Amino acid sequence: MSTPVNFIPTNLRLLLKLTNLTSLNLSSTDIKNPCIDIIIDSLQNLDTFDLSSCRSIKLFNSLLKLSSKLKWLNLYNCCFHMQQNPTIYHILYQLKYLEYLDISNDNIFNDNNNNNNNTNSIIDNDNDLNKFLRQDNCLPRLKHFDISGQKTISSISLYHFLLNHKNLQFLGLFLTNEKYSPCVFDKNDLCYSKYRHYTYDLQHIQTITLTENDLILYEPYLIESLKRYRDRSGFVQKILYYIFFLTRSFRSKQPNLLIELILHVISIHSNLQTVQMASTACIYNLTRTPMTERIHVKYLAQIVQATMNVMATFPNQQQLQKNCLLTLCSDRILHEPHFNFYLLATLVMHNLLHYTDLAIIQPGVAILSLLTTRLTIDECTQLGSVINLKRLLQLIEQQIDRLQTMQINQNQQAHNVQTQQTLSDIDLTLNHNQQLTSDDTLRFCLSLLWNLTDENAIVCENFIQSMGLQLFQRLLNLFSTDTIVLTKIVGLLSNIAEVSHLKIYLYSIDIIPLMQKYITEAILDVAFSAVGILAHLLYEQTDDEINLELCRQMRKTIVSWQNPHTNMVTYR
Repeated sequence: MSTPVNFIPTNLRLLLKLTNLTSLNLSSTDIKNPCIDIIIDSLQNLDTFDLSSCRSIKLFNSLLKLSSKLKWLNLYNCCFHMQQNPTIYHILYQLKYLEYLDISNDNIFNDNNNNNNNTNSIIDNDNDLNKFLRQDNCLPRLKHFDISGQKTISSISLYHFLLNHKNLQFLGLFLTNEKYSPCVFDKNDLCYSKYRHYTYDLQHIQTITLTENDLILYEPYLIESLKRYRDRSGFVQKILYYIFFLTRSFRSKQPNLLIELILHVISIHSNLQTVQMASTACIYNLTRTPMTERIHVKYLAQIVQATMNVMATFPNQQQLQKNCLLTLCSDRILHEPHFNFYLLATLVMHNLLHYTDLAIIQPGVAILSLLTTRLTIDECTQLGSVINLKRLLQLIEQQIDRLQTMQINQNQQAHNVQTQQTLSDIDLTLNHNQQLTSDDTLRFCLSLLWNLTDENAIVCENFIQSMGLQLFQRLLNLFSTDTIVLTKIVGLLSNIAEVSHLKIYLYSIDIIPLMQKYITEAILDVAFSAVGILAHLLYEQTDDEINLELCRQMRKTIVSWQNPHTNMVTYR
């Protein structure tokens, strides 16, 4: 019984009037068999037909009506198990003019009784697919054949098929468990062709010891897979996993191309967390120092933009945010390309406010310390809010506590080696105010605060309001021999001293005797800022109040300085 034309939706009914139509794409639609039958009856000139991911089509008999015309057929992710007597392969066998055929499957859908997509390690040479591959005169004009995801292909059947298709230009074998590698790699094999492209199954690399030669061998096939399957999330995740697996130990030979393809995947699957997770992990591998030096600056800009998009789309996915921060924590990535610096700064600051994981904190403060040198004064004002400054000061306090705990543990271990400690010994160790050595996280935090307060009275005031001076006084006691820390602390205090109505707050930390000490005992970088602070403080004093002895000491110090070989201060 025929189906009436008015059964077809209106938008498709219009197609029936296009009787000379030769190409039709119905991919990923919910079209059903009655509609397909009518369309094929009406459009007899079709030679290109895309039915990929049309899961509602259960029967494909009507394709036989196009057997004298059809050259291009895409049945990716279609459901074949309902097609019996004849099977889908009997139907395909009769489409003799086919040059392009895609029957790949990414196994997102588990069709019951679909014996061509099971994961059974025992392959039946007599299943429908293998019989199809071994048939004589099977699709003799075929140039492009994709059977990726079909896990029951036998090497014997594939060998027979390739012998009969010398002109095949592409064969898709991704995720097939196919172990017949000579056709791909062995130039002496009867089925080998240097003109044929492949996507190849690489599951075995997870179980072998990899060398750089493996990367050289397999990378072209992964690139080919990424080019062809970038729209297919199921395939993409596996491809990215293999890329990550290979590039975590070895350098890519085509990093710019690989990055370009992965960035395209990121944009296509922008809301799919699993793909974004794998993509950002691969980008991190491909941009690690010194590999980042080989990447064109235009790709660096695209990497930053794509990474910011991911961070904005998945603000609550901690591991994904971590991937992004680790990628961005690069001098070249942050310095050379142009992008929205403030937007990135706010995204990174969001992480510092909401996460406590050191793997997020450490790259986060490093990124911000570099970014703030590229922000405007107004942008620094917005970033240097009281809430943000309190969080940064909290991070500094936590880092001090960590460093003190580490030092106590080291001291106790060293002491235990020599003698058995008494309770009084332990109490002495715990309470002794020993000098600490800073780490990168603390230094980046201090650099960040120094940059934010530079020429910015509002942020300086927010810093004071957030009890920053009290914390810095503690830092000066704990790190009095750490010249890097001292340089950053005194530099920030110098920023405050430049603000007329705020410099009075510096007296609360005994600023004058402290700076007097630094101008004579500290390195030039610290002494330079210390003299500047004292000059600002003295400027406010009257002739009766001014400390002439201090002025003479400052002058004596200044004239004794030697010209430095490098820039001491970087101005905006």
